[in-house]
Amino acid sequence: MRLKINRHLKTWLIVMLGLNLAACIGEDAQLPAQYWQGIEFGVETRPSPARLGINEVLVVATLPHRQPEFNLLVSISMHKDGPWVQSIQDGHTGIFRRGLAMRELGPQTLWVKIQRVGDGARAGQQTLLGFPFVVMAEK
Repeated sequence: MRLKINRHLKTWLIVMLGLNLAACIGEDAQLPAQYWQGIEFGVETRPSPARLGINEVLVVATLPHRQPEFNLLVSISMHKDGPWVQSIQDGHTGIFRRGLAMRELGPQTLWVKIQRVGDGARAGQQTLLGFPFVVMAEK
């Protein structure tokens, strides 16, 4: 038995397959997530992969069941000993963003300082997470 597919459906299927394939093999390099006190922290750069110059850095804080964690103060730096810049909280979405200068090519570590804020028992607790990545030359 031969399945007949009309020309428009076939074209649509080919386009969708191409888009899915492009999404799978794109340049985006996702950094491995790290965990602290039950919160998953992911980091993304814009552009991705990071380029020499100013890049936007997004830190995404997620609780179990994909709930955002926003009672945090998040600062980022390219050097463990500073200077630190405070990220800007993007509403109550668990996303913290900031532009950061990438001045050296090659392997780097993005340092993320996390501090709990609020009235709870954990207020004031903090940690330091390091996310290794590579800075590429401009295209």
